[in-house]
Amino acid sequence: MAYSGGIDYISPLFGGVDWEDLQSPWSSNLGAFDDGLRTVGREDNVELIGDARSYISPDTSDGQGEIILDCPGGCQPSVTKAVAIGIPKGEAPLKYRMHYLLIIAESAARDRDGSRIYERVGAGLLPERFISGEGVRVKIQ
Repeated sequence: MAYSGGIDYISPLFGGVDWEDLQSPWSSNLGAFDDGLRTVGREDNVELIGDARSYISPDTSDGQGEIILDCPGGCQPSVTKAVAIGIPKGEAPLKYRMHYLLIIAESAARDRDGSRIYERVGAGLLPERFISGEGVRVKIQ
């Protein structure tokens, strides 16, 4: 189940976030159109490409972070990954700063090459210490 629309429950401070390196449909290296008005790339797919990492769900009662799924209750996938989209600027060590996240899950769909496609199933905020090391590059639709 893909989500459309804004992420209402995460409000990054304008100018206060170091954004992560995601490739978007508007990136020239993905074949986006020069006029910037179309969101369809060469393969007629609107997708982000980012690094998916495993994460540990925090104890939200003590303010250590929050994961909000788009479909609370019984319909969420059992295996999800996190894609960091930004980190608030600040003096605190990186491992303690909150990371703005897309929460994704593998979909049944495959791209033309047979590679896995992921879809957004939520969003969240977690300190880096709850997110595992190296990520795997994935396509998110």
